[in-house]
Amino acid sequence: MTFTLSPATPADIPGILDVYFAAYGDSETLQTLKHTPGVREYFIECYTRSIEERQDVVMVMTEETEPGKRKVGAFAKVSLEKGGQPPTDWRARWRAGLPESLPAEFLEEFWAAISRQRVVVMGERKHRFLEVMATHPECQRKGLASALLKWACERADREGVEFYLDASTKGRPLYEKFGFVAETEKMDPESKSDPMRRPAKVE
Repeated sequence: MTFTLSPATPADIPGILDVYFAAYGDSETLQTLKHTPGVREYFIECYTRSIEERQDVVMVMTEETEPGKRKVGAFAKVSLEKGGQPPTDWRARWRAGLPESLPAEFLEEFWAAISRQRVVVMGERKHRFLEVMATHPECQRKGLASALLKWACERADREGVEFYLDASTKGRPLYEKFGFVAETEKMDPESKSDPMRRPAKVE
């Protein structure tokens, strides 16, 4: 099984969502999202916007299943905050116009705490933001997440910017290997994820 790192295309989006919901299947929030009518279509539109408008960088690790067809095993979505103002709110990063079955209050509860702690840690400084990274359970322990994270860190280093992410307890050791440091003293009291920051590379 050989995986290749490349930019995501619109054709990869159904596979990205399959990975997303499979990887975080133990999350009560995402299980609710998964079974809410219209949510999959909503996320398809969000990722299509990210890819086609190049507002974020979405990378995938894929394997070729047959000539001309590939299966997504892992993916990462990384954005750039240009600085000079607080980090972009989740509403601006995702598509406006939530499906009627998904009240804005539900996503607000999901995103608000981690959004607040990023503002506390990063302020108005320019930085890269790892919004989401996931590996399908069938493809774990094959180095896919490390390959994605290596690519993302190298990009931040070329740009000379800090790198921020919100880490689960399970994912934190991997991020620490790539130089991220947890700033738990700045963790929002309602957040379930540790804020982690990787310093900018100085030549």
